[in-house]
Amino acid sequence: MTAASSSRLVSAMKSMAAVWALLLIAIVPQTAQAVLLQIDAAASAVTYSQSLIFCYVDASGEVVCPSNEPQTFGLSGSIELQAHPWGDPELGLQLLMLTGVGLESAAVDHGFVLNQLIGLLEDGMFAASDDACWLPERPDGWIASITCLVDFTSTSAAGAWDERTLVMTGQRNGLFDRFDFTITAAAASVPEPGTLLLSLPLLAVLLGRRSRPRG
Repeated sequence: MTAASSSRLVSAMKSMAAVWALLLIAIVPQTAQAVLLQIDAAASAVTYSQSLIFCYVDASGEVVCPSNEPQTFGLSGSIELQAHPWGDPELGLQLLMLTGVGLESAAVDHGFVLNQLIGLLEDGMFAASDDACWLPERPDGWIASITCLVDFTSTSAAGAWDERTLVMTGQRNGLFDRFDFTITAAAASVPEPGTLLLSLPLLAVLLGRRSRPRG
């Protein structure tokens, strides 16, 4: 098989994986809750390390091997989070989907991406993967039956989501490199319902004053 044929095969397999992911979303009857979370750059980082390095001979005839010391970079951007109720409502499970949006980091220059991670959320804890064929075993023993595809990279993560703040750690493994990441992200502040209720009387007073005839 030629390199071009291999590339087309991998592209076709990834397209099929995307179709399976869409089908997985389609079978969930409830509407997803999508939230855009802002990554806390002060509490997030990516460590890049090479599992294989290539040495070369320089102009003077000396063998030069690049350093394979891990490098840690900052991380900013957003995480799109979608949560779908999953299975028996009494189990309290949610199908969780996490996607990196507008990620900014020197690690991105080395190939770091955060594609859609799919996993199950239970009691505020989750484990997820970007493998469209992967789904954790449910407590009732049922495992999603999906045709598994082969890819040369994989990303897995685990963490917590409390409806406001996401904290997770994970790894992205490739053929020749690896990324270890820690991410903390939070939703934009939203006024509490109690605060909104307290502001209603004040708003009514202000509107009453503006509508009162002068003189």
